[in-house]
Amino acid sequence: MRRLAVAALAVWGLRWAAIQVAAYAGRHWLPPSPPPRDSPRQPGRIPGPFDRR
Repeated sequence: MRRLAVAALAVWGLRWAAIQVAAYAGRHWLPPSPPPRDSPRQPGRIPGPFDRR
């Protein structure tokens, strides 16, 4: 029972660490996007499968 609890805690800890690394990478490792006014897309609109760039 103790091994199962330690394994569950390890999985939870690794998942938490992966989420933290992904959040940090999204903020700091990606190049900045263009400002909303200079973007070719309307804010809040997701292009459909038939929309062209």
